[in-house]
Amino acid sequence: MKRIQDKPTVDVPDIKTPILRCRDLFLFPLLKDAKLLAGGKGLDNLIERINVMEVPDVIDWVKPGEFLMTTGYPFRDNAEALIELIPQLVKKGVSALGIKTKRFIHEIPSQALEIANQLNFPIIELPVGTVFSDVVRDVMERVLFHEVEQISILQERIQAMSSVLLDGGGMKDLLKRLEQLLGNPIVLLDSSNRLVTSDATAILFEEHLLDESWQELRYLPEMGSGYLKLDGRQIRIYMSDIPGKRRLHSLLILLEWRQEVVPLDCLTLDRTITIAGLEMMNIEAKRQVESQYIDQFIQDWLLGRFHNLSDLRIRAEACGCYNVLQGGYSTAIVRMADSKPSVAELHELLEMLRRAVKLEGKEIYTAIIEGEAILVIPCNEDNSNLNLNPINPSKIVHLLRKLQHNDRVSLCLGKRVDKPEELNTSYREAKQIHKISIICALDQSVLTNDELGVYSLLYLLPECEEVNHFQKKFLQPLLDYDAKHDTNLVETLQMYFQVNRNMKQTAERLFTHYNTVIYRLERVKDILVMDLENPEIQLQLQLALKLHQMRV
Repeated sequence: MKRIQDKPTVDVPDIKTPILRCRDLFLFPLLKDAKLLAGGKGLDNLIERINVMEVPDVIDWVKPGEFLMTTGYPFRDNAEALIELIPQLVKKGVSALGIKTKRFIHEIPSQALEIANQLNFPIIELPVGTVFSDVVRDVMERVLFHEVEQISILQERIQAMSSVLLDGGGMKDLLKRLEQLLGNPIVLLDSSNRLVTSDATAILFEEHLLDESWQELRYLPEMGSGYLKLDGRQIRIYMSDIPGKRRLHSLLILLEWRQEVVPLDCLTLDRTITIAGLEMMNIEAKRQVESQYIDQFIQDWLLGRFHNLSDLRIRAEACGCYNVLQGGYSTAIVRMADSKPSVAELHELLEMLRRAVKLEGKEIYTAIIEGEAILVIPCNEDNSNLNLNPINPSKIVHLLRKLQHNDRVSLCLGKRVDKPEELNTSYREAKQIHKISIICALDQSVLTNDELGVYSLLYLLPECEEVNHFQKKFLQPLLDYDAKHDTNLVETLQMYFQVNRNMKQTAERLFTHYNTVIYRLERVKDILVMDLENPEIQLQLQLALKLHQMRV
């Protein structure tokens, strides 16, 4: 990992009024005689507000970051109650407790002070003449003045980033400006798991922009912050989610690389998501228009709507697909055995697949036709063209399974064609393989025509008297019986063969009782007057079933 040696100069507005910590209380004139009784290690606790406690149930009303003051009145008859109260105040996030002694409570129990020391919770003895309203006024003036300055700085930052887009800048320019304001690198992980960075950050992390660890940030237990490990260095990160219409949202990631991230930086990051979201919508709209032209071109190419190479070349160049006329191609249809994604989900999956393939230094083309995801895979052996350097179909299956979190994703791969204008023949073959794979429940990861064997022959059998007679002999009696009696003999027989004649599995797959399966198979034997234990009969029944499925 490359490291930046010199910290760059960035135009971050100075914060003139520092934040208020517990130790700063002793600098107020009204509290110059106050004494720290316990919890000295907690003097760096931040104070964001102030509160007065004069009732015993104050624990229900305190807020995180409060400096709590009391005259001790709630403990006038029971000073030991402080022993139980202190851990509760710490749990609530109270910053410190100030007690005005000598009036209602003369001495704080030593055990309470011990607990305060253990919990690093400051307990401050306030001067006898302390007027709470004066302390509240002075402390809150300081707190509010600091908050006003923070808001002013935040507004300046938002205006600076808005100006970038108003002046015609893009997402990289916006990230660059945000980095200048926060003094640390920013990375955008978009909805397609692509990383967008400024030019400087791209150089800084050039060896790690392809790391999968960026994508894994989506699954951190706490979405707001976490750690990213690069080159053995653990980097604190802060993230803001940019909502969108897609399944995956974009993430804006701030890395604590050059300097410590302060709360105002995190607030700036959160406020930036609105501006970044508008730019992402703009980018997405442009991308959708461009992809529609490309998708339509790929569909027309697959469906054989180009009559000659010249027409194909003109459309390809108009869509910016200048490499589609180089080398051979094969077509594949993505089959998902356990699920049927929507068209929107398929578009998102194919976009992520193209991105993943590109990270491998390869390229594929995609389309969605009749609700199915289609891939056009370059097959040329010319390594001089990196974009068309062929990718192994098994690698594509691996990427799809990883992206879809589904181990039953496979490819139905058509034959290779060497002429681009003949791609439709590869697509037709892929469709045939896809249909047969569903009918015959074939589950190879990459299925080609060579692996279909007898199924391919059955699919190609023409409609003729002999074929119809064969089906009627072995299957028509069962079909007629099912129709008349509303039974499931054909379905049961089909599942029986699919699970290798295992009756128990047949019953489980059909969600029925084991004895019901036995009864149905006995009815099959009686109706067909055939011995189901005869291997020859089994073969012919299975062929008849496959023929029926292919022609339904």
